[in-house]
Amino acid sequence: MHRQHPPESVRIAVSFGAFTATLTHLLAKQRAEEPGTAICLTETLFSEQIRGVMDGRYDLGFAVAPPVEAELQNEVLWHDEIAVAIPALSPLLEFAEITLEKAVQYPLVLWSAEHCEPLSRRIIQLLNSVTSKLNVVDHAKSFELMAVLVAAGYGIGFAGKSRIDTARKLGIVMRPLVGPRNDLSTYLLRAHNAPSPFAERLIERARKLDQSVSRS
Repeated sequence: MHRQHPPESVRIAVSFGAFTATLTHLLAKQRAEEPGTAICLTETLFSEQIRGVMDGRYDLGFAVAPPVEAELQNEVLWHDEIAVAIPALSPLLEFAEITLEKAVQYPLVLWSAEHCEPLSRRIIQLLNSVTSKLNVVDHAKSFELMAVLVAAGYGIGFAGKSRIDTARKLGIVMRPLVGPRNDLSTYLLRAHNAPSPFAERLIERARKLDQSVSRS
């Protein structure tokens, strides 16, 4: 049974990796400027998010990868990059940037392929470029679990640069990767039919927010 939502609402599905400070900023701006519109936020698996937007259960989706389904539109809203999460007392702190070859010499805390799509696939694609054998100590199902394991010294992890930066109080530190930027964009997903006026206004706020961030 589907939940009943008020007519003046926007139903949003967010998949793993897309819960960012920028999304928080958007929702706060939406609440301040249009308090009469209810925002119904749901955390979903990437596959469920795509099905839900396609069949109309969700008006919009936020994800860190575009869908392959032609039935959905997608556009890039915000940019981040993949970076390394290391313990606060790690010897890797001596490097301002870390090569991928150096990073994989350490035990790794990766993402659960079942629960953390599409970010888990992006990280595996990145690691496939190295020839060293990987020492994977765990597969985390949440950013918090990854941060705890990294902070405790069990290994290092990979996530969005801004996400790691905001979690320093958990005992982890961000270091960029050497070389070309490994972009981790946030995509807006929606059906091809015209969005409701409420969803359209939220989309416009998201686009303007991106412009203001890029100029800062």
